Amino acid sequence: MTNTHSFPVAWAPPFGSGPVFRDLRRPGQSIAEIVASVPGLPARFATRGVVCVNGEIVPRAMWAHVRPKPSSEIVPVAVTLHLPLAGGGGGSKGKNIFALVAAIALAIVTYGVSTGAIAGGLTGATAAGGATLASTALAAGIGLAGSLAIAALTAPPGLSGPGAAEGAASAERQSASLSGNMLQPGAAIPRVIGTHKIFPPFACEPLVTIDGDDEYVEAVYCLAGPHQLDDIRVNDAPVEESENVDYELREGRRGDAPISIVTRQGRTITPNIELSNIKVDPGDKSGNQLAHQSTPARDLPVWHTVVSREAPDEIHVHLQLIEGLYDSSAPDATVFLPVRIRFRKKGDSAWVNGPEFHIAESKPSRLNVSVNFKWESAPSPLPNPATDRGVIRAYKEVPAQTIVPAFDGWSADSYFSAGAGNDYLDVSTLGSSNVRNISIGSNDLTLYLDEGTFPKGRYEIQFKAGAAINETDFAKATYQTGGQVRSPFGYRLDSPMYRPADEQDKGRRCVLARVVSIWNEHPIAAKGLALIAIKAKNQSINSVSVRASGYVRDWDGSGWNDWTLSSNPAPHYADILSGRENIDPLPDDLRDDASIVAWRTDCATNGYECNMVVEGEGLDDTLRTVAACGYALKRQSEVWGVALDNDKSAEAPVQVFTPRNMADFKWTKAFARLPDGLRAVFRDEDSEYDEQEVIVYADGYAGGPDGRLEEIRYDGLTSRGLVEVRAGFDQAQARARSTFYSGKVSAEYLAATKGDLVAVQHDVLNRIAGAGRIKSVTLDEDEAFVTAIGLDSEIDIVNEPDMHAVTDMRAVADMRNVGVTTGIAVRRSDGATSVHALSNATGSSAALVLDTPAEAEEIDIDGTPVPAIAEGCLVASGPASKEYRRLIVFDIEPDTDLNAEITFIDEAPGLVRTAA
Repeated sequence: MTNTHSFPVAWAPPFGSGPVFRDLRRPGQSIAEIVASVPGLPARFATRGVVCVNGEIVPRAMWAHVRPKPSSEIVPVAVTLHLPLAGGGGGSKGKNIFALVAAIALAIVTYGVSTGAIAGGLTGATAAGGATLASTALAAGIGLAGSLAIAALTAPPGLSGPGAAEGAASAERQSASLSGNMLQPGAAIPRVIGTHKIFPPFACEPLVTIDGDDEYVEAVYCLAGPHQLDDIRVNDAPVEESENVDYELREGRRGDAPISIVTRQGRTITPNIELSNIKVDPGDKSGNQLAHQSTPARDLPVWHTVVSREAPDEIHVHLQLIEGLYDSSAPDATVFLPVRIRFRKKGDSAWVNGPEFHIAESKPSRLNVSVNFKWESAPSPLPNPATDRGVIRAYKEVPAQTIVPAFDGWSADSYFSAGAGNDYLDVSTLGSSNVRNISIGSNDLTLYLDEGTFPKGRYEIQFKAGAAINETDFAKATYQTGGQVRSPFGYRLDSPMYRPADEQDKGRRCVLARVVSIWNEHPIAAKGLALIAIKAKNQSINSVSVRASGYVRDWDGSGWNDWTLSSNPAPHYADILSGRENIDPLPDDLRDDASIVAWRTDCATNGYECNMVVEGEGLDDTLRTVAACGYALKRQSEVWGVALDNDKSAEAPVQVFTPRNMADFKWTKAFARLPDGLRAVFRDEDSEYDEQEVIVYADGYAGGPDGRLEEIRYDGLTSRGLVEVRAGFDQAQARARSTFYSGKVSAEYLAATKGDLVAVQHDVLNRIAGAGRIKSVTLDEDEAFVTAIGLDSEIDIVNEPDMHAVTDMRAVADMRNVGVTTGIAVRRSDGATSVHALSNATGSSAALVLDTPAEAEEIDIDGTPVPAIAEGCLVASGPASKEYRRLIVFDIEPDTDLNAEITFIDEAPGLVRTAA
């Protein structure tokens, strides 16, 4: 069911430097989208801004995940935006965020929202003295996906993607690599973890060239690091079945030879400029009368400019006659279009005239022509020009018009002339023409430039097209039409004034389609890239896809040495930390291989996989997602590793926390209204990695039209079975781990890290809880067993028979104590924990008698034998079998005094994460 409750959003600039922004929003937007939509935010907000939900800071990395959603008017939500002042504060919590919230609370309250409800929403958590962001997220109804991103020990696997904090919602994230893209300078090259279908990006711009009637496309696609490349498809068809397509693969191994079918690179500009024609009066039946009789110069064709890139070896300008050339009154006649060209190096003032060339065609069909500039010598012998289609001739000298009015002819630069006479080059003058440094192919004109005369650089090139002329009306040797020289770039002075030649019903639309700058150097200089090179003839390449599997070094018993293909998350996690694709790899001695290898075994046993495309995500985000695919969490302390979110029932706590080594203990519980199920969205490996969804209902809900469903995306999971299990697990952990405990701890917190199982005891958790440190140890006469210990303070002890042994229930002073006995947990000298029952009578005492003596063993610490149970050891007491609560470290926030605030969550041993 759709939630319709609105919630307020507010932003007030510091020091009242601008108007207060207030708005009401419907549920659905992420924090990132809300930030992107608020007008007037300073540019530094993206990196320094703070967003709060009900007064609790939302981490910037989670902005794309958190979607505020009030569950009712009784449980309100308020989103506030703040810009903390620079400087001040100490430690990780130096800023008082409540002061920031209070600064704009009035802005929200006065915006038509219930004052009482919002005030409670803003201050309740702070006043309670302990509501964490995690519990607030669950209770405020942000949405299960967003809540778990903050509040789960193992957050659902999901990539926020590049720029998520600037407004890209993860639920709408579509990696450019999943649809094809062009790499920008400095952009991240995608990498496949496991196996995934991908539309790889271009390693360089595609190069389009024209050779005769054929158009060729050359392209190189790349992936970061070595990959196995399978099922390559061009326009969704297998590349092996694609006609006129050649391809070449390189897996990205260090010893790979360079690709050979693509050996140069280019940059393309697509101006799509239509060359102007002589303007005629649309009302004139002849179609040749100029439009502006009094100012005919306005009707003449003009120059059109294109510009190359910097210092290419070749420049190709592609002209397209999009309707061909034809004469409707003489369908078989050949028609030609005269085109003049000039160029100059950018920054020069003088233009260099090139030859005038003629393009011919006799059909109304598209014709492609390439005008090429090459910094090299002209070939010998020259190729044969075409005779009736394509570029058929070129002039270095064109005579002036001999009819009225006078129009100048055209003279190419002397560089293109070998002297007087033989002023044009075509198939008949190939051996006698004095036109030099050009060649004419069937569909191209090439100008060969000497670098000493024309230095390489960025060149401006201009084209101007004249009137189309029937070849049968034209005498090429004298440049006469109908017995006179008529300039196709001018007009004839009749009354009225007309085009110089009859062009009615002739197609001549000519477009400057592309400017291709080409460098004769290999497009890929870097090593270690997986490459797909494509060369296609007369075929548009709309998409290239591949099923790629990233090679990764796997564990061989002593190190990450075996190159293999694997979807196991663990070797990829180690590779992300210390592999070749990390520009600042973690040294091996700072990587916790023991935890990663143990996790590798757990993933292999349970069938956990990670299959995803990584492109531009940060190291932290990528590690978190890969770890989550294997039910682990990133762990960073003195070394980098993982902590498993697994069944710890058989494990002992690594540390004990009591009021003796922990202060300000508190707990909060979120009474969240959880959805009835999740609509899990993922890319299905069984459906060509297309996006699919599966509905996973919560335990105890049979499904139905009135069920409340929430959508969640799972990056890295491509198996329906794994997605279903993960969705069930995520719903279960939201129920089982909705209580958050926290306390301030001294340097003893260093013995535990995120994800560790610890023992916590406090009278907030149990009425007969106690704690102390051992002051004395009593041994038996053989000194083989510990029989009693003395504490530095008294603890409450209960040791009462169960109700079956009570003869007179009326004599029982406290019914809560019936059957209760007290036990203790001792944190031994080596940090291990042992549990012991007491034989003391009910009351309070510092002298504790062990019901069963404990072995008086010694342990080695730094070469010195030390009693396991000794003076100074910490003791926690509570009901037998409940001497402490087993909790998991959720978060640690150190401060500047070697202290830390630790947040714990319940162990929840019943969570099921078995692969389907």
